[in-house]
Amino acid sequence: MLHPRIDAAVHASGVDRALTLENEVVVPIAAAELAGMAVDSERLTAFAVAQRNEATAAETVVQQVLGTSVNIRSPQQLIAAVHANLGIELRSTKATDIADQIGEHVVGKELLRYKSTAGLAKTVEGLLDAVGTDGRIHPSFKPLAAATGRMSCSKPNLQSVPKGSGLRECFVPAPGHRFVIADYAAIELRVIAEIIGDAELRRCFIEGIDPHKRTAASVLGKEIGDVTREERGRVKAINFGFCFGMGIHAFVAYARDVYGVIYTIEQATQAREAYFRLYAGIAAWHQRTKCEGKLVARTASGRLRRFDEFRFTEALNQPIQGTAADGMKRALTLLHAALKPLGARLVNVVHDEVVVETPTENADATVIVVRAALVDGMKMFLKVVPVEVEVNVASSWSK
Repeated sequence: MLHPRIDAAVHASGVDRALTLENEVVVPIAAAELAGMAVDSERLTAFAVAQRNEATAAETVVQQVLGTSVNIRSPQQLIAAVHANLGIELRSTKATDIADQIGEHVVGKELLRYKSTAGLAKTVEGLLDAVGTDGRIHPSFKPLAAATGRMSCSKPNLQSVPKGSGLRECFVPAPGHRFVIADYAAIELRVIAEIIGDAELRRCFIEGIDPHKRTAASVLGKEIGDVTREERGRVKAINFGFCFGMGIHAFVAYARDVYGVIYTIEQATQAREAYFRLYAGIAAWHQRTKCEGKLVARTASGRLRRFDEFRFTEALNQPIQGTAADGMKRALTLLHAALKPLGARLVNVVHDEVVVETPTENADATVIVVRAALVDGMKMFLKVVPVEVEVNVASSWSK
């Protein structure tokens, strides 16, 4: 009695394809949880000790300036001590405010070092607690935890293991195996180009033009061939910030905190103006979304999200990030079936990235299979804009 009614409601809501994606991805995700991801526990323990030592050293320097009795983990004490010793009233003890207000002072630098290393140490200790008797971590993946449909992870959260910290080097394949690590290239920008149809952004992907260099050339008033690697890196925040409706002040903080790039308000304003002159289709999409003020948003699969009240940035984000998630889920289903004959298995999913463990002798064949599955999965929703996947074989997750 209930099943026909549910089927009818699903069809009436137009979420048939989204439901199919979710049903099909259950098996690949369950298999990844059962497989787990191997770690080098000794290296992981040493990493945790090193981070705790760094945090202690940073705390010592701060207390030498502010007073040995100051508990830097107490926001109230820290704010009072900074005001008493430096004459500055901290807005809060968040890293963003510390960097903004006293980032150039030794106290600010050491507080940021403390926050970074103490946070990493806590993350690593949580990972160590999660290592099973088989030497592997078996997290819990949640395909529907995020409203966009994006995958999340917990117990522990392997999606939060940061790049560039050295921590990923502690994740290693089983003996006689290698990791095949693959991720989509600029997938959310590609989804925007496909769904929104911005002519310039779509041209970039169809003609193989680097969108970051294209944006940099426009913002800096240069020829694209003259854009340096550093200049290209600076505009990543522009491409990933303004496309989702980020305001000027939020953008300045985002560029600093995520990319380590400093923009003044004036520079950010000029960059925003140049960005929307270049990508007029995105500007029109923003204006159209504001004017319509819809309380619903859909991804390319039909995945439906309802809002109690209109939220501009979420209305922009839902169809883009959600469609990328749709494509990834389809890819995981294709990948699971294709890996079996190679003795390979999915061991981690981090938004736009997958990590596969494969016998060393099958690594080259696994690369081909992984790339094909990811491309084919996303091509279910991207019909015009090409899909690119970067794949490499590695002896640890960091490579």
